[in-house]
Amino acid sequence: MEKQEDSPNQVTGPIFPESRRTTVEENEPTAADQEQSPSVSLVEWLGTRVLAQVAGGSYQPGSIKDVHDNKDVVVQFDDGQELRFEDVMNESNSNLIISDQAPSPSLIRSGAMVCVRLATDQNVYRTGELISISATPTKYVVRATSSENESIVSRANLRLLRPPWYDELMAVHESRQNDAGDISVIDPVRPQHLNQY
Repeated sequence: MEKQEDSPNQVTGPIFPESRRTTVEENEPTAADQEQSPSVSLVEWLGTRVLAQVAGGSYQPGSIKDVHDNKDVVVQFDDGQELRFEDVMNESNSNLIISDQAPSPSLIRSGAMVCVRLATDQNVYRTGELISISATPTKYVVRATSSENESIVSRANLRLLRPPWYDELMAVHESRQNDAGDISVIDPVRPQHLNQY
C-alpha cells in the first residue's frame, strides 16, 4: 500500500504512527501485559472482515490474517498489502480496526462519530459525525471530519467506530464491574473511554 499524501479530502485526526506499523517478529509479553490482558481471544477473529486505519486517517477494507500475543493484529487489505497493528486492546488504539458491517439501526444515534463511505464506487471510509437521521426511506446526514459539507448516505455506507470484538469487551467490562460491586456507572453498557463512539 502506497503512503497516501495528505489532501483536503482526507480525514485529519489520530493517525496510526509509522513507528507503530511493523512487520517485525512478535515481542515477548511482559508481566504487566499478562496481568492486564483482557478475557477476549483475538484469535477467534481470524478471517473477519474489517476496516483498518491507514495513512491519512482513512479506513480501507481487509481481513484479519494473524494475531500475535492476543494484542497485535495483522490485517491483509483487499489489495494484498499487509499491515501489523500493535496493541489493539489498548484504549488509545481501540478504533484502528473496526467492523466492516453496516450497523443495526438501533445502534445509530445522532451526534455519534462514525465511519462513512462517501464515494460508493470506492472502498475508502472516512470518519465523520452523524448529524441527523431522516425517515421514509431512512437516510443519514453525516459530515466528514475533514469537510464542512454534509452528505446524505444510506445505512449500507455507515460503520461504527468499534472493533469487531466490542461486544466481548463490554461483557468483560460488565463482568469486572459486577465482580467489584461497582454501581457507579456512567453508561451501564460501555466503559467511559468508549462513550465517544
